[in-house]
Amino acid sequence: MNVRRKISPQKVKYGSIKPEGQRLAIRIITSEYLHVQRISKYQYEVISKKSKYFQCVDNIFTKENMRVGHSYLVSFKKNQSLATISKVIKEVTK
Repeated sequence: MNVRRKISPQKVKYGSIKPEGQRLAIRIITSEYLHVQRISKYQYEVISKKSKYFQCVDNIFTKENMRVGHSYLVSFKKNQSLATISKVIKEVTK
């Protein structure tokens, strides 16, 4: 498991970000590869200032490879009970 310090003052709130097919800029805080499921679990915070989810911290599952401490513009899948990323659009630089 890889860990970085989060910037957001909020605590982790599971299910706080609803997957509605939106695009968000996120920053990866922790990563963990789940061998049996062959999928990665990430803890992330939203860094899109115009989003209603700004500074929310949640978990997400994806087969996409992302690095801890890096920021990405991602697209979420629609109407999923389990939050998943459909596509990593690009890496966001500061």
